[in-house]
Amino acid sequence: MRSVAFLRGINVGGHNKVPMATLRARLTDAGLRDVKTYIQSGNVVFSVGSDLGGHSCPRTLIQTALRGMIDADVPVVVRTADALAQLAAACPFPAAELDPRQLHLGLCTEAPDPERVRTMDPDFGRGDRYEVAGESVYLHTPGGMGKTRLTSAWFDRNLGVQTTFRNWRTLTKVLEMAKA
Repeated sequence: MRSVAFLRGINVGGHNKVPMATLRARLTDAGLRDVKTYIQSGNVVFSVGSDLGGHSCPRTLIQTALRGMIDADVPVVVRTADALAQLAAACPFPAAELDPRQLHLGLCTEAPDPERVRTMDPDFGRGDRYEVAGESVYLHTPGGMGKTRLTSAWFDRNLGVQTTFRNWRTLTKVLEMAKA
């Protein structure tokens, strides 16, 4: 089964530098198969091997491998390719009509408490829109991600879980890689 791991906060602003070739090699050595990466921001497509080296799931295996490379705990979110395809198909915003750089999928480390979701301010984004659906956040930022008030930190604080975002172009590309 093909899956995708999204690593948060690596190779950003010179912090948490992780060479993708080294990451691919480490993850392969740790038990993942057919490991591929897309751009430097931490998108890893892989298959699960028969031995995860004593780890209960790919997420913990990847987090352990990263700890061996950098001195930081990096949030890691893993979804199967099928689950990602379902999330893409369920987008509440018209993905085909929007600039893929302005449409984003946020992936949460776990499902947020529904009460926290209910009490979020829907107008905080000042024209930017979001919708929380299970362990995911759909986000449309017409002015661009760099100008929105709806940052990962804002979602983390309001949802009580860690979230990492990818634009629709990246999401589409990793889905293509996972299906290939």
